Amino acid sequence: MIEIRDLKKKLGSMELNMSLTIPEGYICGLIGRNGSGKTSLLNLITGLMSPDEGKVVIDGLEYDKDNKGIYSRIALVSEDGLLDELCSARENGLLYGRYYTGFNMTSFLCLLNKYRVNPNIAIDKLSRGEKLKVQFAFAISTRPKYLILDEPSANFDPEFKKAFHEEINKLMSDGKHTVIFATHITSEIDRLGDYLLFIHEGKKVFMGDLESFRDKYKLAVGEEFYIDRLTKEALLSKEVNNYSTRAMFDMDLINIDLDERYMNHLEFSPATIEDFMYFYTKEAN
Repeated sequence: MIEIRDLKKKLGSMELNMSLTIPEGYICGLIGRNGSGKTSLLNLITGLMSPDEGKVVIDGLEYDKDNKGIYSRIALVSEDGLLDELCSARENGLLYGRYYTGFNMTSFLCLLNKYRVNPNIAIDKLSRGEKLKVQFAFAISTRPKYLILDEPSANFDPEFKKAFHEEINKLMSDGKHTVIFATHITSEIDRLGDYLLFIHEGKKVFMGDLESFRDKYKLAVGEEFYIDRLTKEALLSKEVNNYSTRAMFDMDLINIDLDERYMNHLEFSPATIEDFMYFYTKEAN
């Protein structure tokens, strides 16, 4: 289990400030617009960045006290890259694989062959997509308890995306592993995710399972007159056009006794992640 306890980190004019728990054995999708703090949060979870206040606790272990124990459980795939680009993939496996108790060199090389990446070429000679394939193959080959992915699939070709999804599902099959992945491709969360974490300007907006998300947030369509009669605190934002009005509501805040007669004139549907992001950031702006 990953626990983020009263964590604060100053990021320019914004401060990352949150507490949350990411349960073990699930896939958690992390979303938020650019600059919301997604990458910084992942860097804090993986120990690449230190908080100003608070702490990250992984299976009861804390950074600065149990670094070796944490690093053996966690693997990160990021566009920034953590491997030595002057070395080949094979050399990186020999150099860094020994720091992971679960690393399997044979598995690493088999995956590179499957992904059609030459293991004997220096990583800096590879394309961006190939570099990410090397990172992903290395991370999977460590058999990490916690796999952290920072928007990797944005640079994957369609053929490899299928293999990527297959490996994630294979890793998760025993119920003992956890995946956290930041993405702007919301359909990936619908396809792979169990949980959703949405952050905005360094703050947690929603953390929970996808079923709870769809129950909580609903998109209403109909006449503006009826939308404006519903509990104002429940309204995230609305969009008026020539034919109808669309509005996003937090159903936990709706007063059914007072609002039901107006709700009967509107069409409600579970919010998509994409719609929720649009209406929430529209209101925030």
